[in-house]
Amino acid sequence: METDRFQRYKKALEGYSDYAAAVKQAEAEVSLPFYAGLYLHTFAPAITAFAGWVLDEAAKSGKKRLYFLSRDGWQPYLAAQALAERRGLAIECRYLHVSRYCLRVPAYHLHMESGLEQICAGGIDVTPEKLLKRGALTEAECMETAARLGLQEVYRDILHYHQIKKLRHILEKDDGFLRYVEKHSKESYADAMGYLEQEGLLSDVPYALVDSGWVGTLRRTVELLVQSKRPQLCVEGYYFGLYEIPAGARPDVCHTYYFAPSRGLKRKVLFSNSLFEAVCSADEGMTTGYFTSGGQFFPRQEKTGFNRQQMQCCQQTLLLFLRHYEEKRKQDAVKPMIERLFTTLMSRPSEIEVNSFGNLLFSDDVREEGGSRLVSDLTEEEIKNQYILRKLCIIAGLKKAVIRESAWIEGSIVKNGIKKGKGGDSRYVKRKLFHIRLQKCLVYARKQIKSGKKRK
Repeated sequence: METDRFQRYKKALEGYSDYAAAVKQAEAEVSLPFYAGLYLHTFAPAITAFAGWVLDEAAKSGKKRLYFLSRDGWQPYLAAQALAERRGLAIECRYLHVSRYCLRVPAYHLHMESGLEQICAGGIDVTPEKLLKRGALTEAECMETAARLGLQEVYRDILHYHQIKKLRHILEKDDGFLRYVEKHSKESYADAMGYLEQEGLLSDVPYALVDSGWVGTLRRTVELLVQSKRPQLCVEGYYFGLYEIPAGARPDVCHTYYFAPSRGLKRKVLFSNSLFEAVCSADEGMTTGYFTSGGQFFPRQEKTGFNRQQMQCCQQTLLLFLRHYEEKRKQDAVKPMIERLFTTLMSRPSEIEVNSFGNLLFSDDVREEGGSRLVSDLTEEEIKNQYILRKLCIIAGLKKAVIRESAWIEGSIVKNGIKKGKGGDSRYVKRKLFHIRLQKCLVYARKQIKSGKKRK
């Protein structure tokens, strides 16, 4: 099984001699654990290609500085540093300690409407408690607000899309909640702005941000903050992929590599952004805010991040790959190779791949409290609740059930098939994977149509 999977990846690398040679030489130099071997064949080439493309685009547009946003930007930062040095480019690569949470909180009071939109965004296993804590409320403030709004009994209940929307309408009319959000936002504003200014984001140096992407809210938040001091400053972003962009954001400043809001439907359907994010990360904890010491601003971070040991292994494997990699082509030409690699790994995983990556801890919430396994252990019924028609019936209240999400649903389907003795490549599994692809296709097609209308 292991040999068969690696042969598939090696076949996808055929015709791309610079990538295939780097993988082969890295394998020969060090005996890697299976997890790192999978990373070497799939993620290392993709991250290197993305970093090379970012440098190409930055050079064309005259950028002098690139900020790689923590933590998804760490591995592209390492690759870009190595490639920029070899190319002799006068582009400075910097690593910026940020998170959605630590920048959203100080920005809430600048635009409360978009702040409420972010507080009441959907996600995996969203509860009223999570929504209130996104507003930076203390535990006591959360409990007081929940009591006032009659949320005690459903405080930790999982909400679906329409329930979140309903709660948003309640929160936006609650003066007590809004006062708490505004208070905490103003308290954190000075330190956040001090850090951004210290790192040069208010300077006249032409720069851009680099991030994995998905929705692009972090770039929009950075822009909102820096424009509070310099209204004419425009912040551009380079992304691995974007499903959509936030309301009010300019599409022309959001540059994408693998897929964009208005194109790349097939790639979106056969891709797992949660798996990408869990693997392509840094081993540090989340940045929760900023503090001053000796006249300088520093990030305040959680003591440990998720999957520390695996992330350190990924980093060393990437550096090993880069040591042997010799750039021979424009990085745009590498996208078909990446598509074949990621389609095999992400949308058609085998048992060995699910076992290698499925136990990684992951959280899609801005506060990242707790985290859960990337591959949730779902029953057959819970998987069927993900099918488009059944999901719509549950959301509409026509069927009574709780929608349990999995960050990597394809991995959960394979795991369920193995548990039931069907095997990871059986008709049972393939049928369920088909339904999930159909559901994702309809969701992303709708987003693309919506994005096309916005651009017009």
